Amino acid sequence: MVREPRGLRLWRGAFVDRRRLRGAGRPASDPEADVTLAPASIAALRSRLVLERAATAADGTVAWTAAATLWAALSPTSDGEAERGAALAGRTGWRIECRWRDDLTSADRLRRGTRIFRILAVRDLDQRRRRLAILAEEETP
Repeated sequence: MVREPRGLRLWRGAFVDRRRLRGAGRPASDPEADVTLAPASIAALRSRLVLERAATAADGTVAWTAAATLWAALSPTSDGEAERGAALAGRTGWRIECRWRDDLTSADRLRRGTRIFRILAVRDLDQRRRRLAILAEEETP
């Protein structure tokens, strides 16, 4: 007999931390959502991201400049393929959680090393201006 690890629970074929599950088995307020995730702990905000803003030059070219550095928790949400020109390109969706910032918009992007995350949506997790949940898509060159 195999015992499941402490603090983890089998949910839909994968082990999930029980502390991160809230409302499993009850109807969610959002019909699209399977489960409501609790905010990530401070220790989970371990990925250092650079917030970049677009600046348009006089000749019309766009240059991205670093505006701030923030710590965030990254978790993949979806993946798939998208047509880019005449070829197929990989597409990965990410949920990025960070501390509250009032200057973050979908016109910005996030960078982690050579990886670039295009921001699709930004929302306040608990309407208390403590945490932000960012829906982003990783850009592939």
